[in-house]
Amino acid sequence: CIFLSDGQEISNGCELPALTLTKGAAFTCEVTPRDDADSGVTVEVAGSIHNQAPSPPVVEVSPGAGDVTTTFQCLVTADAVDPDGDDVTHTATLMVNGTPGGTIKKGSELTCEASGSDGEASSSVASSAPVVVGNAAPVGGTVTIEPALPIATDTLTCAASDATDPDGDKVTWTYAWDVAGETIPGPTLAPGEFQAGDTVTCF
Repeated sequence: CIFLSDGQEISNGCELPALTLTKGAAFTCEVTPRDDADSGVTVEVAGSIHNQAPSPPVVEVSPGAGDVTTTFQCLVTADAVDPDGDDVTHTATLMVNGTPGGTIKKGSELTCEASGSDGEASSSVASSAPVVVGNAAPVGGTVTIEPALPIATDTLTCAASDATDPDGDKVTWTYAWDVAGETIPGPTLAPGEFQAGDTVTCF
């Protein structure tokens, strides 16, 4: 066996070593049968080196934790590699519960899927470790103390409203008071728990 390319011998044997030729190169293999006395008619077979697909990239969801107020991205952290040395482009998609472009909610499982292409063939799809969307804290709200101009014999009441939850969860309130550096739990402050002249804060 003899392998030839462009009329030049490239391998004397019945195997062509890997990486001898580059993608697209044409070659012929000439095989001549022989016995102990004579040689037969040489047979020639033609072939060419085909394109190889890139290896898959390495991907991740960034950041690795967050809630519905977080902007998540599908990132390629290590490029796909093309065995032929071709330029590689990547296609990356953020998956929500296995669906591209789904609505992100508390508890959603996010993954990043991506592949590399050399323009002729694509790699297998790489998938990242999942990231589960966490709970988002309520935001906003208004707090009032009644009466607005209390005296020492009044019972003070703290009322909160208008907070919203990004996840759509029901918002409940926990009340406490700061009276001269002392914390007193509960939505009301009874006479005797504060004195005239005290600075009272509800939180």
